[in-house]
Amino acid sequence: MIFSYDKDGYTIEGGTLEQLVEQLYCGTCPDADYIQTFLLGYKLFMQPEELMDMLLQKFEESDHLEGDKGDMVKLRLSNIVTQWLERVWVDFHYSDVMIEKVEKFVQLVSSGHPRFLPVAMKLERTMQKKKKEWEDSLREEDRRQGSLPGSPTE
Repeated sequence: MIFSYDKDGYTIEGGTLEQLVEQLYCGTCPDADYIQTFLLGYKLFMQPEELMDMLLQKFEESDHLEGDKGDMVKLRLSNIVTQWLERVWVDFHYSDVMIEKVEKFVQLVSSGHPRFLPVAMKLERTMQKKKKEWEDSLREEDRRQGSLPGSPTE
């Protein structure tokens, strides 16, 4: 990673794709601003499916980490996926593949230690909420278009 430092801390200047993704969940650096910025801009250099695959892989690999490190990585990855669903739903609602990948992620979370069940439930609730909001917005748009002057319903 390439960092620059000033009186306020550090700024990430660059890194490999793997380093940029790792920065999302690494042990000493869960930075909310970085996560939000990354989720809004990552599509400039990778596809949503590629990011989700990397997060799934890291989740599975975290089983081999020592002590509580694995659980910490799993929790951070789960929080990242939850934020992604909440903030950038557009990456999911047009893609059955992405929905399937999130469902696989939820399954991995829920099949682990019982203490992760609330995390899996939050992921599932978030996904269901976003699906409902999207469907409601489509129905509202259809209703508005159907009520325009000169529309076929008149």
